[in-house]
Formats: sequence, C-alpha cells, structure tokens
Amino acid sequence: MFSKPESDGMDWVLKKVLPVPEEPDRRSRAASRPGVFRDMGVGLLGQALDPNGVSDKGLSRQIRAERRLGSKDRPLVTSVLYGVLRRKSLLEQLLIETAEEISPLNLWKLELMLSYGLAPTEVGFSETLQNPMSVLQAWMDKKENDSLETLAILSSLPLWLVRLLERQESEEDLASLCVSLSEPAETTLRVNTSKCSVEMLSRELQEEGVSIQSGRHSLEALRVEGRPNLMGSRAFREGLFEIQDEASQLVAELVEPVRGGLHLDYCAGAGGKSLALADRLPRRGRILASDTRSGALQKAARRAERAGAKRIAFHCLADGPLPILDKSAARVLVDAPCSGTGTLRRQPVRKWRMTSDELRGSVESQERILRDAARWVLPGGRLVYATCSLLRMENEEVVDSFLEENPTWRLVLPREILGRSRSRPFERGGFFRSYPHLHSTDGFTAAILVAPRD
Repeated sequence: MFSKPESDGMDWVLKKVLPVPEEPDRRSRAASRPGVFRDMGVGLLGQALDPNGVSDKGLSRQIRAERRLGSKDRPLVTSVLYGVLRRKSLLEQLLIETAEEISPLNLWKLELMLSYGLAPTEVGFSETLQNPMSVLQAWMDKKENDSLETLAILSSLPLWLVRLLERQESEEDLASLCVSLSEPAETTLRVNTSKCSVEMLSRELQEEGVSIQSGRHSLEALRVEGRPNLMGSRAFREGLFEIQDEASQLVAELVEPVRGGLHLDYCAGAGGKSLALADRLPRRGRILASDTRSGALQKAARRAERAGAKRIAFHCLADGPLPILDKSAARVLVDAPCSGTGTLRRQPVRKWRMTSDELRGSVESQERILRDAARWVLPGGRLVYATCSLLRMENEEVVDSFLEENPTWRLVLPREILGRSRSRPFERGGFFRSYPHLHSTDGFTAAILVAPRD
C-alpha cells in the first residue's frame, strides 16, 4: 500500500520511485560485465524497447525459452529487464543529466546499479551517478515548473496519460496512482473451490515451498510471495487454482450467476472470468464464452478442462453469430477490450507502445460492443460492463452514453452484490473501481446494468 504524499509531492515521488538496492552478488556483477550473460539481457531489452518489437507476453516467452539462462539466472534477467521497462523515463533522465548515451546497454547497467547496489565505476559510469537522488533533485530544482511533466518522467508514464489521469483524480491521488503503476504487481491466485478449499490449497502450496498469504478482498484469493514456479506445481497441474488478480475476481463476482440461467461472457479472451463464474455456477446454470480470437478461446478451453469446468461452451465470433436467441441470457459480462491502463504494472512494454489515438479507437469499439451485448440480456437480467482501464472515458462515459440511448435500463450499486462492507472501498459514483495505490490490485472499473422488464 502507498502512503499519501506530503505537500512536497515531487520529493515524495522521487523517494518512492528510486529502488532500495539489494546487496551486489556474483550474478549481478556478471550481468554488468561484457559477456554472454550481459549480451543476452541487453539483446532482449533492445527487442522490448523497439516500437515494433516483442510484446509483454512475447518478452516473457523469450525469457522462458532462453536456454543459456540457468534457473538462478532467469530471475535476475527478468528483474533487470522489467526494472528498466518500469523506470525507463527515470533512467533516461539520469543518463541525460550525467551526459551518458541513452542506449539499451546503458539502461541495463544503470538498472543493475540502482537495484543491485553496484558502484558506478563497476558498470562503466562516472562517479557523478554515485548519488542518483541528488542528480534528479538538481534536475528538478533547475527545471521549469511543469509538475505533470516531472511526475510523468519520475513515474515513467507517457505524459498524455498523466494529463488524462490529472483531469479525473485528486492531486494527492494522482501522484500515488502514477507511482503505483510503475511498481511490481503481486501474484494472486483464485482457488478453484469446486476442487479444494482455500485452506487446503494454502497447505499444499506451502508443502511445495511456496509462501502464501490470505487475499485482501476476494474470499477465494491467495497472495504469493516472491516469484515461484507456480505452473510447475502439482496443484496447478491438478487445476486447483488459476492466477488471477483480486480485482478481476471481484468483477466476476459482480455477475452473481443465477440458477438455471444462461451466462454469456461476451469478450471472454483466455477465459479467466469465465472460469471464475463456472466456480460459482448454481445448479442448471450454463456459460457461453465468446470472443473474436480463436487462439484465446483454445487456451480458455484447455484451462476449463484442467479446472474440471463442465457447463461451459466456447464460440468464436469469427466463425459466425452466437448460437443463442436475443434476450436469452440472464447475465452478460462484457470485459471490453481497452487501453489496459489499470494493468500497466504487469505490461511495462505496452505503456511505451500505446497512443492517445489508439485510445480514441478503443472508446468507439467499447460503445459498439456494449450496444451489441445488450441485445442478449433477458428482460430484468443484468449486463456487467467492465474494463481493466482507469480512464473515465473508457468507463463512466461509455456507460453514461449507453444509458442516454437506453433510458429504461438502470444502474445497480455494487453493494447490492458484494454487501456494504466489502463494496465500500471500491464503490465510486455507482461504479466499482479498484486502484493499485488504494487496494494493491490491478485497476478495474465495472458497472452493473439491469435491462427493463417487458
């Protein structure tokens, strides 16, 4: 969790964004010197920094597939790579202030210096980088008074995104939120309660050497300490859990599946929320998971098989229209494609690729998808519209536009599903909203809409 910034907001931000260095060891020193280890890491970093290079998922796959990495080397390479991507603007500013070239190699070495305590001279820099906080403080002192640009550089976010967030968040929340988006995200599990209990999975993972804590918000959540090989665990192979952020779990809970009803997951992707719904599905309920991407649905089907989810079917919209009648679904979930600004902690490559033009296109698509999805809802049924975006233009404004066009639909408060005490931290203006800096989750927004009765 993040404490609130004091009146000297940029000084608070600077202290938060600079990492507390670990003790240097043999591996971190080897990664800083010329050789295969450094060449491999810098090469992967260059691909991630290339505007046409690998995506976040592609980078993760390449790290896993790199045969030159041992089991103890891979965590270091991953840490340095993602450290650079999370702190890119900050690192570049340090290089500019000390007259060093901005290059993948220098970014790699600087991240090693900041996070692993290597001396500047060990990595080939001048001693002016001995105290990076003083370097950045001097830059802030001489800089013209543009606090948003300073915040964008220190928190390593695109300036256009910081400006959008500034329009909707308080000054105090803005700094904390921007800092949180450049922090590493927790790994959270959703327990498959159709196969085991939270307590049973916790014991089993601990027996496999995984450190576990209880979830903060979701009743079926467990938080994982460190970066263990969860997919190599017996519990994963047996389908006892899925890796899913707590906010995503709560969005699935907002659907509140009903007995005997059809539940349509209209933008199911790889099926995370479909599986969460399947775990809560009452008797005679069924789920139809649809998406335009056949590859994502194939992955969802494999996950459903591992989880033992029986009453779930999959349909690729590229193959034809949904095989159901209009107004036939008791619940429709629309986890709409979006900017992903609420998940930038997990997608540091993406934050340097997305553009404001792309965002405008996303909003048009979201409005269309919401209108399309509404046709499947039973009279009196519910439609849950959600995104992993923090931006009002992708959430409240999309829903408000829909309600203006469809005044007989109404908004249901999250407290009616989660209860007052559980919903209180997340309820804002009738919407569900989660924030990294407030809830230690991904940023999600959701609205629960009820169709009129005929």
